[in-house]
Amino acid sequence: MRQTSPRTWVLSAPKNVLQRNDLVTVKLLFRLRDDDDDDDFDDDDDFDDDQLRIFAPNTTNTEALVFDPTGKLVYGDSDGMHEIALPDLRTLVAVSAPLADPAPAASNLVRLPLDRIPAQFRTTWEERGGLALFGLPLTEAQTQADGALVQFFERARFEYRSNESDAIQFGRLAAELGYAAPPTLRAAEVGDDDRAWYFGETGQLIGAPFRAFWSDQGRLAIFGLPISGLSSDNSGRQTQCFERVCMQTFPEHAGTAYSVQLRLLGVELLTRAGN
Repeated sequence: MRQTSPRTWVLSAPKNVLQRNDLVTVKLLFRLRDDDDDDDFDDDDDFDDDQLRIFAPNTTNTEALVFDPTGKLVYGDSDGMHEIALPDLRTLVAVSAPLADPAPAASNLVRLPLDRIPAQFRTTWEERGGLALFGLPLTEAQTQADGALVQFFERARFEYRSNESDAIQFGRLAAELGYAAPPTLRAAEVGDDDRAWYFGETGQLIGAPFRAFWSDQGRLAIFGLPISGLSSDNSGRQTQCFERVCMQTFPEHAGTAYSVQLRLLGVELLTRAGN
């Protein structure tokens, strides 16, 4: 575990190389002391094993130890209930979520620590999706010939142009990788229930498995227009590509936040380029 800023700690696998089904457990340990200057509780302050219990926030009990995410440690002893203010702490765990299968030769790319994300991209990375949506940085931020600042992540490419109103843009990775398909539908062929999900610009319809994810996580700004139809493999996994991403379903995680995930197109593009 390492500290990347005064209030953020990051825990990740060795060298930030995440393996499928990795599991990381984070434990926060708080040691209680009495009001005296000695090291431990006085005899009458000690808890018996059956008196020290963890409760959900807002649970009321006179013999409870409660971790309150608002920043208080509440505990009871022979003198009654007490509160201790805790530091503002945010724990970011890089490998807690089920991860999509890596692209070929992905292990040749080094994942960089999060403190290598520059200030121009940091807020957007944190507020628009973080690790789950964009992944870890793969390159340093680099200034291009046209003055744009560009940085690759596992699932995205961030672009900053100071002379444009929408300063942070996302690269059209799926389109650049050649995943666009010819139009599959004409507007007249789309039923009423699907009409809101049809885009005449590409002649594609957003498939039902991806509609909620597309709407809730970024829409056009992050994902772009659909550029392919739905495809399925033998395992039942479905895929659809948009201008900037390719989405995949994971039936084994149905009912969880990881039932839809993004392919590692940043990894794939850099791998194809020989980086």
